[in-house]
Amino acid sequence: MATTSLLAGLLINEMTSQGLSVIMDFQLATCPYCGNRHPKLVHRLFGNRVICTKCHAVGPDRKSGDLARYDWNRQSRELAFEKSIKNQQLLAHLSRLSRLSR
Repeated sequence: MATTSLLAGLLINEMTSQGLSVIMDFQLATCPYCGNRHPKLVHRLFGNRVICTKCHAVGPDRKSGDLARYDWNRQSRELAFEKSIKNQQLLAHLSRLSRLSR
């Protein structure tokens, strides 16, 4: 357990030294694929991962539960950001089409 905390501390120090903001979420973010609010952290023999209980999406295997949770939350934020960009691009395209049809 001390090794996990040390690794997480080193990861945070490295990220902050590169100017990245670090928020260690200990709650799991919603599933980035189906929006399920109750994914589960699963402890397995050779690692830990987060699994969505609704669509069965699987996060990456990590040595600690904290790192599995962190990666799941990061992936969820990244996919939500990508979806928002795609929605903005779609709205801009629809706006151009509506101007052309006038």
